[in-house]
Amino acid sequence: MTTRDRLVRAVIADPDADAPREAFATWGVDNGDPQAELARIQLAEAHERRAGSELDARRLNAQAFDLIAQHRNMWARKVLEIALQPQFFRGFVEVVVIDVPTFLARASELYDVAPIRSIQFLDAGPHIDALAESPHLARLVAIDFNNRSDAAALGNAGLRTLVASPHLGKLAILHLAFNNIGLEGVEALACSKQLPGLRYATLGNNPVDDPTEDFGIDGVSGEINSNSISLPPFGRALEAKFGKLRWLHGVSQFRMFPPNEHDV
Repeated sequence: MTTRDRLVRAVIADPDADAPREAFATWGVDNGDPQAELARIQLAEAHERRAGSELDARRLNAQAFDLIAQHRNMWARKVLEIALQPQFFRGFVEVVVIDVPTFLARASELYDVAPIRSIQFLDAGPHIDALAESPHLARLVAIDFNNRSDAAALGNAGLRTLVASPHLGKLAILHLAFNNIGLEGVEALACSKQLPGLRYATLGNNPVDDPTEDFGIDGVSGEINSNSISLPPFGRALEAKFGKLRWLHGVSQFRMFPPNEHDV
């Protein structure tokens, strides 16, 4: 095994940690490895995002975009044999799009070739029982449910099944827009004890009001006006019934908004 292979394996073995990626970046930049340069840039971008340095984060993001455009297919070639639309964070593919049957059949292979931490599941509704039972969910910090028809939406029953899964302990970001979720589904999310790390949820474009924090944008800087952040009546009602819900307060928690995989 080469030094590069050993360093990459260390990243895959500990996908949440910065230290293995920093070791890869340090070695690789010294040896002219362009993916190591991407890791260096994106680690710096993640640092600036977490510090709230928006201009620096955007500048670094533009540098990373150019490198990814040049090398994406080569760096993601093994991932592309299994999943779609790979996205790079901290130098490696962390996000993919995949349907549930393929994920259930090939998650071990996928996790062996990249430090995957986030998945957009296509048309998960009909497969939610099997997905919720999968221990492969335990690796994920972010999940997005993208249904391409009403028949594939999670609905209240599907969301209730999902949030009863014992494998969501690391989940920090959950995207649930356009999933035909009503009051019953939102209350199932609110009363779940399986989501201790959930910090941000999107519930727009469902047949229920979005209960998460409202905010206004400063007309000059384009940044969120901190004095404008408020919890809508539905969110206040949920907290009156279920207690403090961290995921209702995503706007207040992240230095840059909306959050992405660099932030969790």
